[in-house]
Amino acid sequence: MLQEETVPTDERQDGSALEKPVDDGDAGQRGGFKAQPPWLRFLLIVSVTAMIIGIVRCSIESTAPVAQAVSSVAVMPVRVQAPDGFFTQPGDSVAIMAAKWFTRSFARESGIQVDIIRSEDEIPGVLREDAPYDGLAYFTLERSYDAEKEEYRLLIHGEIVHTETKRAMAIVDYDAPPSFLYRRMTEAGEDVARRMGYAPGAEAEAEG
Repeated sequence: MLQEETVPTDERQDGSALEKPVDDGDAGQRGGFKAQPPWLRFLLIVSVTAMIIGIVRCSIESTAPVAQAVSSVAVMPVRVQAPDGFFTQPGDSVAIMAAKWFTRSFARESGIQVDIIRSEDEIPGVLREDAPYDGLAYFTLERSYDAEKEEYRLLIHGEIVHTETKRAMAIVDYDAPPSFLYRRMTEAGEDVARRMGYAPGAEAEAEG
């Protein structure tokens, strides 16, 4: 049977020493990181650093855009979140025209099939797993007030999402006067194509 190591402490009344178990806390502290040899501490630091770099790299790769990974894109109905009178045309007409300008520009720059989904009734079919589209584009048009300029502005937000990975392949945001809507939607088609790697100057821009 193992006997517990003891050390003398206080004395009894008859003069003999009392004994108590040795506290290993100090020994544990003495065996901490700082007490390790320099080469072992260096090895531990390098190992932890390599592990952190690996985790960050995997995280970046798992969320990286899927460039040139689609052959067909469906443009979802544009959402107009602005009151009547903000545009010179009714909201429904603005949504249709905005989708047309983006589609025309994006199809020209990318060279892939791009179709406009004109009715929300068609959306369930587009979202099916066997749907013929591997990319979904959607835009939101929103009114915003610029207190500094004391005027209302148009905020345009757009994304293209890969249908399989559910990751955003390109995101665009614009702040412009309402009259610049169609010009900005044309630019959105060019910007999205370039960011997805379709436009001629995309590779050079990415390297720069």
